[in-house]
Amino acid sequence: AIIGGIVGGSGNSTKGLTIIRNCHSEGTIIQRQYYNSWGYVGGIAGRTGAEDGKYLMQDGEGFYNVFDGCSSAMTIKLEGQKTRCGGIAGTPNGAFIINNCSYSGNITFGPNNSGEQLVGGIIGFCETSRDGIVENCTFSGTIDDSDGNSAYKSWTGGICSNGFAATSIIRNCRTTPSCLIVNTRGDNMGSSGLIASRPNTAITIRDCKVAGTVIDAVGGYVSIDSQEALDANPWVVTGRVTTAQVTSINNIYSE
Repeated sequence: AIIGGIVGGSGNSTKGLTIIRNCHSEGTIIQRQYYNSWGYVGGIAGRTGAEDGKYLMQDGEGFYNVFDGCSSAMTIKLEGQKTRCGGIAGTPNGAFIINNCSYSGNITFGPNNSGEQLVGGIIGFCETSRDGIVENCTFSGTIDDSDGNSAYKSWTGGICSNGFAATSIIRNCRTTPSCLIVNTRGDNMGSSGLIASRPNTAITIRDCKVAGTVIDAVGGYVSIDSQEALDANPWVVTGRVTTAQVTSINNIYSE
């Protein structure tokens, strides 16, 4: 299933420039399809762009996927197949920029999940061969896998889940004190973070303002309510089980 609050899917394997600007969504999305393939869900768009659009267009001047000035308060319930889900974009399928977007809704899992769940408050997943920028975005919602099927992996992040090319950048993004991320999976079955869950390559996370609460099966209950709390729990920026050498620069507590 490919589901979005504004656009389900766009583009094809060889072409497909997608530009979505100044859109807002609210309501409820329930994903209940059980095919043995990835589902894509987004508060704004599920899956966009072209598979061949891996890199920045026009010598770095353009992107195959543009999300600009969008917001969503969508309630999203993941009750079916394995899913790549984002509060704004599920999966941009080519080089992308997500700028000045926000998500304030709730994403929950259902007991009949039939596969791995990759969930981010702004973007769910992108391939490691795709360039991308996420900037000036805010997550103030909830992601909670408590009711999901514990037999399957769960990756939950306030801005993004996992994937990303090494050239990708998350910058000047914010998570608010009210946001909550719950991940009930143990080692090798899941990870959580207020910015990222598990980047697969050496991306850069910089100039972000971090606050909120993480309840993690291994990391425990962590409330980032001061700079001291953030310094003591640096994993909440990059995700608990991230093995890639993520560059973290000037990420501070968000009041």
